[in-house]
Amino acid sequence: MKKTYLLLLSVLILTAMLAGCGKKQESGTVYQVYMVNKEDTKVTSRDIVVSENDGEASIDLMMHELQTPPEEGTDRAAISEGMLVLWEQVADNTLVIDFSKEYNNLSPNAEVLTRAAIVRTLCQCKDVDFVSFRVMGEELLNRSGVAVGLMNAEQFVENNGSEINSYERVSLTLYFASEDGDKLVSQKEEKVYNSNISLEKLVMEQLIQGPNAAQGMQASIDPATKVISVTVKDGTCYVNLDDSFLNQVGNCMAETTVYSVVNSLTELTNVNKVQISVNGETDISYREKISLSQPFERNYEIME
Repeated sequence: MKKTYLLLLSVLILTAMLAGCGKKQESGTVYQVYMVNKEDTKVTSRDIVVSENDGEASIDLMMHELQTPPEEGTDRAAISEGMLVLWEQVADNTLVIDFSKEYNNLSPNAEVLTRAAIVRTLCQCKDVDFVSFRVMGEELLNRSGVAVGLMNAEQFVENNGSEINSYERVSLTLYFASEDGDKLVSQKEEKVYNSNISLEKLVMEQLIQGPNAAQGMQASIDPATKVISVTVKDGTCYVNLDDSFLNQVGNCMAETTVYSVVNSLTELTNVNKVQISVNGETDISYREKISLSQPFERNYEIME
């Protein structure tokens, strides 16, 4: 009986050891590899796990994944269509990639989607804040013949849950609060956005996101603020926000917050006035200082 028990115990231990050898626990950081669907209408993604040991080599790994055809037949790898990567290098947190001439064969819509997929994938890597494209050694140009320049993941704004009919590039002038909170400071931003999103909504989303890491300015709107709706009629933009908009941010004056919205939206050619509401209500005294009952016009005096 004792021998039988020891034999059974030995078999169980050996089985456990073999099972452990055959199944290695996968752990690490989850990265998203972005792809483009074969209709060239949207960017999709799949997850991969990058082990801590691969951290330094994450760029090589991600470049490989960007060129690997996905298992799903509905998508294509971002770097495909006969494109070759001629060389790549990283310096000062910028990854420069030089593509073969086949890159220029992409249709305008496919090109922007491809660029979005590559940049959003690679900006997850350590020491990569920006990505720059070249084709046969020459800096990549947009459809207007202007150099695309440095790109980061935040430039590619998409409408989650909707198919992308096209991406467009736009230059926005946004107004954020000064360091003292009593003036507005302008910031120019280049954005590639999904044309399913209205420019008015894009402006509001970027305002809520806050300024880039630039000195002399700060966010003017609580980042928890939600945009309920944005519409334009007869030159007036109607912006409906949730009640997080009522929260003060830092030392921002009430007037600074209100006119950061108004002045940013009136930079758009189709907007002359802005009517702000909170949860659909305009009969509100914003922070007990400014009535929201009437539309606002652009305020030049508050700008630095």
